[in-house]
Amino acid sequence: MVRSLRGVRRPAIQVLWGTFGEDPSCLARFARRFRRRAHMIQMHLTNETCRQFRRCGEGEFFRRLSERRYEELLLAGSEVPMLKERVGKIRATLEALAGPKTRLALSLGLEHAFSDAAARRLLKQVRGAWPYAVVFNARDNHFPRLPVDAVELHTKSPACCCGQFVSADGFELSHSAAREFVVSARRQRCGGTFLFRARWSGRAG
Repeated sequence: MVRSLRGVRRPAIQVLWGTFGEDPSCLARFARRFRRRAHMIQMHLTNETCRQFRRCGEGEFFRRLSERRYEELLLAGSEVPMLKERVGKIRATLEALAGPKTRLALSLGLEHAFSDAAARRLLKQVRGAWPYAVVFNARDNHFPRLPVDAVELHTKSPACCCGQFVSADGFELSHSAAREFVVSARRQRCGGTFLFRARWSGRAG
Protein backbone atom coordinates (compact mmCIF):
# COMPACT_ATOMS: atom_id res chain seq x y z
CA MET A 1 0.00 0.00 0.00
CA VAL A 2 2.77 2.46 0.91
CA ARG A 3 4.46 1.80 -2.45
CA SER A 4 1.27 2.72 -4.31
CA LEU A 5 1.55 6.30 -3.00
CA ARG A 6 5.04 6.99 -4.34
CA GLY A 7 3.80 9.26 -7.13
CA VAL A 8 1.38 11.23 -4.95
CA ARG A 9 2.42 14.82 -4.24
CA ARG A 10 0.98 14.93 -0.70
CA PRO A 11 0.29 11.34 0.44
CA ALA A 12 -2.39 10.65 3.04
CA ILE A 13 -3.51 7.56 4.92
CA GLN A 14 -6.28 6.85 7.40
CA VAL A 15 -6.51 4.11 10.00
CA LEU A 16 -9.15 2.67 12.31
CA TRP A 17 -7.61 2.66 15.78
CA GLY A 18 -8.02 -0.70 17.51
CA THR A 19 -10.02 -2.44 14.78
CA PHE A 20 -6.96 -4.31 13.49
CA GLY A 21 -4.87 -3.94 16.61
CA GLU A 22 -2.54 -1.13 17.64
CA ASP A 23 0.65 -2.08 15.80
CA PRO A 24 1.98 1.18 14.26
CA SER A 25 4.59 -0.44 11.99
CA CYS A 26 2.70 0.28 8.75
CA LEU A 27 2.19 3.92 9.77
CA ALA A 28 5.86 4.17 10.71
CA ARG A 29 6.86 2.91 7.25
CA PHE A 30 4.51 5.46 5.69
CA ALA A 31 5.95 8.33 7.73
CA ARG A 32 9.55 7.29 6.98
CA ARG A 33 8.92 6.80 3.27
CA PHE A 34 7.45 10.28 2.86
CA ARG A 35 9.43 12.18 5.47
CA ARG A 36 10.78 14.62 2.85
CA ARG A 37 7.36 15.73 1.58
CA ALA A 38 4.15 16.89 3.23
CA HIS A 39 1.92 13.96 4.20
CA MET A 40 -1.06 13.31 6.45
CA ILE A 41 -2.11 10.56 8.84
CA GLN A 42 -5.73 10.50 9.92
CA MET A 43 -6.85 8.21 12.73
CA HIS A 44 -10.49 7.30 13.32
CA LEU A 45 -11.20 7.45 17.05
CA THR A 46 -13.91 4.79 16.84
CA ASN A 47 -15.38 2.39 14.29
CA GLU A 48 -19.01 3.47 14.10
CA THR A 49 -19.66 1.23 11.10
CA CYS A 50 -19.23 -1.87 13.25
CA ARG A 51 -21.46 -0.29 15.90
CA GLN A 52 -24.15 0.24 13.27
CA PHE A 53 -24.22 -3.48 12.46
CA ARG A 54 -23.48 -4.60 16.05
CA ARG A 55 -20.35 -6.43 14.93
CA CYS A 56 -17.64 -4.71 16.95
CA GLY A 57 -14.81 -6.99 18.00
CA GLU A 58 -11.95 -6.80 20.47
CA GLY A 59 -10.16 -3.47 20.43
CA GLU A 60 -13.22 -1.40 19.57
CA PHE A 61 -14.27 1.39 21.92
CA PHE A 62 -17.22 0.34 24.13
CA ARG A 63 -17.88 -2.42 21.62
CA ARG A 64 -21.02 -3.68 23.36
CA LEU A 65 -22.76 -0.30 23.29
CA SER A 66 -25.45 0.22 20.66
CA GLU A 67 -25.60 3.49 18.73
CA ARG A 68 -28.41 4.68 21.00
CA ARG A 69 -26.51 3.87 24.19
CA TYR A 70 -23.33 5.51 22.90
CA GLU A 71 -25.34 8.63 22.08
CA GLU A 72 -26.75 8.63 25.62
CA LEU A 73 -23.26 8.23 27.08
CA LEU A 74 -21.99 11.25 25.16
CA LEU A 75 -25.02 13.38 25.99
CA ALA A 76 -24.69 12.60 29.69
CA GLY A 77 -22.07 15.33 29.74
CA SER A 78 -19.69 13.82 32.25
CA GLU A 79 -16.10 13.12 31.22
CA VAL A 80 -15.42 9.58 30.04
CA PRO A 81 -11.96 8.56 31.35
CA MET A 82 -11.63 5.68 28.86
CA LEU A 83 -12.20 8.12 26.00
CA LYS A 84 -9.45 10.45 27.19
CA GLU A 85 -7.11 7.48 27.62
CA ARG A 86 -7.85 6.32 24.08
CA VAL A 87 -7.14 9.75 22.60
CA GLY A 88 -3.95 9.99 24.65
CA LYS A 89 -2.74 6.63 23.39
CA ILE A 90 -3.44 7.60 19.78
CA ARG A 91 -1.61 10.88 20.27
CA ALA A 92 1.45 9.24 21.83
CA THR A 93 1.60 6.62 19.06
CA LEU A 94 1.38 9.15 16.23
CA GLU A 95 3.72 11.71 17.78
CA ALA A 96 6.37 9.01 18.16
CA LEU A 97 6.49 8.39 14.40
CA ALA A 98 5.56 11.82 13.02
CA GLY A 99 8.15 14.11 11.46
CA PRO A 100 8.23 17.85 10.71
CA LYS A 101 6.22 17.33 7.51
CA THR A 102 3.55 15.09 9.06
CA ARG A 103 0.04 16.48 9.48
CA LEU A 104 -1.99 14.62 12.10
CA ALA A 105 -5.78 14.43 12.15
CA LEU A 106 -8.33 12.59 14.28
CA SER A 107 -11.90 11.90 13.22
CA LEU A 108 -14.61 11.71 15.87
CA GLY A 109 -15.55 8.28 14.54
CA LEU A 110 -15.74 6.54 11.16
CA GLU A 111 -19.18 7.24 9.64
CA HIS A 112 -20.79 8.11 12.95
CA ALA A 113 -24.54 8.46 13.44
CA PHE A 114 -24.66 10.35 16.75
CA SER A 115 -26.29 13.77 16.83
CA ASP A 116 -24.45 17.07 16.56
CA ALA A 117 -25.28 17.67 20.22
CA ALA A 118 -23.48 14.44 21.14
CA ALA A 119 -20.66 15.31 18.74
CA ARG A 120 -20.23 18.66 20.50
CA ARG A 121 -19.80 16.90 23.86
CA LEU A 122 -17.36 14.43 22.31
CA LEU A 123 -15.42 17.22 20.60
CA LYS A 124 -14.96 19.02 23.91
CA GLN A 125 -13.36 15.93 25.45
CA VAL A 126 -11.22 15.24 22.39
CA ARG A 127 -9.93 18.83 22.23
CA GLY A 128 -8.73 18.52 25.81
CA ALA A 129 -6.30 15.77 24.82
CA TRP A 130 -5.67 16.32 21.10
CA PRO A 131 -4.00 19.54 19.83
CA TYR A 132 -4.13 18.65 16.13
CA ALA A 133 -6.84 18.69 13.44
CA VAL A 134 -10.23 17.15 14.22
CA VAL A 135 -12.41 15.76 11.42
CA PHE A 136 -16.21 15.37 11.39
CA ASN A 137 -17.12 12.11 9.65
CA ALA A 138 -20.91 11.64 9.66
CA ARG A 139 -22.61 8.74 7.93
CA ASP A 140 -25.15 11.03 6.27
CA ASN A 141 -22.46 13.43 4.97
CA HIS A 142 -23.96 16.51 6.62
CA PHE A 143 -22.03 19.62 7.60
CA PRO A 144 -22.18 20.38 11.34
CA ARG A 145 -22.20 23.70 13.13
CA LEU A 146 -19.19 22.69 15.17
CA PRO A 147 -15.63 24.06 15.39
CA VAL A 148 -14.01 21.13 13.58
CA ASP A 149 -11.08 21.50 11.19
CA ALA A 150 -12.55 19.48 8.32
CA VAL A 151 -15.58 17.48 7.26
CA GLU A 152 -15.11 14.15 5.50
CA LEU A 153 -17.70 13.17 2.89
CA HIS A 154 -18.14 9.56 1.75
CA THR A 155 -19.09 9.38 -1.89
CA LYS A 156 -18.32 7.77 -5.24
CA SER A 157 -18.47 11.19 -6.91
CA PRO A 158 -16.50 14.03 -5.27
CA ALA A 159 -18.40 17.22 -4.51
CA CYS A 160 -16.68 19.35 -1.93
CA CYS A 161 -15.70 22.87 -1.04
CA CYS A 162 -13.66 24.77 1.48
CA GLY A 163 -10.91 22.16 1.74
CA GLN A 164 -13.15 19.31 2.90
CA PHE A 165 -12.04 15.68 2.63
CA VAL A 166 -13.68 13.20 0.25
CA SER A 167 -13.44 9.45 0.66
CA ALA A 168 -14.46 6.50 -1.49
CA ASP A 169 -14.12 4.23 1.55
CA GLY A 170 -16.03 1.01 0.93
CA PHE A 171 -16.18 1.53 -2.84
CA GLU A 172 -13.83 -0.55 -5.02
CA LEU A 173 -13.29 1.87 -7.92
CA SER A 174 -11.62 0.72 -11.12
CA HIS A 175 -8.28 2.29 -12.03
CA SER A 176 -9.90 4.73 -14.47
CA ALA A 177 -12.70 5.60 -12.03
CA ALA A 178 -10.19 6.15 -9.23
CA ARG A 179 -8.14 8.44 -11.46
CA GLU A 180 -11.27 10.40 -12.37
CA PHE A 181 -12.18 10.62 -8.67
CA VAL A 182 -8.79 12.08 -7.76
CA VAL A 183 -8.72 14.52 -10.68
CA SER A 184 -12.23 15.74 -9.87
CA ALA A 185 -11.36 16.19 -6.19
CA ARG A 186 -8.22 18.11 -7.10
CA ARG A 187 -10.17 20.35 -9.47
CA GLN A 188 -12.60 21.18 -6.67
CA ARG A 189 -9.73 21.86 -4.26
CA CYS A 190 -10.74 19.18 -1.78
CA GLY A 191 -8.49 19.20 1.27
CA GLY A 192 -7.87 15.45 1.23
CA THR A 193 -8.78 12.54 -1.04
CA PHE A 194 -8.95 8.91 0.08
CA LEU A 195 -9.46 5.75 -1.97
CA PHE A 196 -10.26 2.21 -0.83
CA ARG A 197 -8.88 -1.22 -1.66
CA ALA A 198 -10.12 -4.22 0.29
CA ARG A 199 -6.75 -5.96 0.07
CA TRP A 200 -5.11 -2.98 1.78
CA SER A 201 -7.50 -3.13 4.72
CA GLY A 202 -6.50 -4.95 7.87
CA ARG A 203 -3.22 -5.83 9.49
CA ALA A 204 -1.38 -6.58 6.26
CA GLY A 205 -2.31 -3.25 4.62
